[in-house]
Amino acid sequence: MAIIVNPTAAEFKQMLAEKKTFLADFYATWCGPCKMLSGVLENVEDSIGMPILKIDVDKHEELARRFRVMSIPTVILFEDGPQPCSINFNLIRQKSSTSKVGNEGGSGEFT
Repeated sequence: MAIIVNPTAAEFKQMLAEKKTFLADFYATWCGPCKMLSGVLENVEDSIGMPILKIDVDKHEELARRFRVMSIPTVILFEDGPQPCSINFNLIRQKSSTSKVGNEGGSGEFT
């Protein structure tokens, strides 16, 4: 499958009208976590069996508003039409047990 970067509003609307299944990755060029996720999506592009639309929220504010994108990166699965099924990605990697959060013996491990 393909990664389609910044589709026009008409292309996006056409995919919804044709009830195609696709992932929409709402991102910004200045967003660090978006760049991390972009690499992941490029690695899985062929194995997921559907197109990935990368939508720059700075260029396509109306689409971001329409689908209530409140933070980026946001990935939304569209399956059989315009009703989205959200997918949440946790971009925090766990590290060794020596990395603790908090000064009072917190149990969370983060990088």
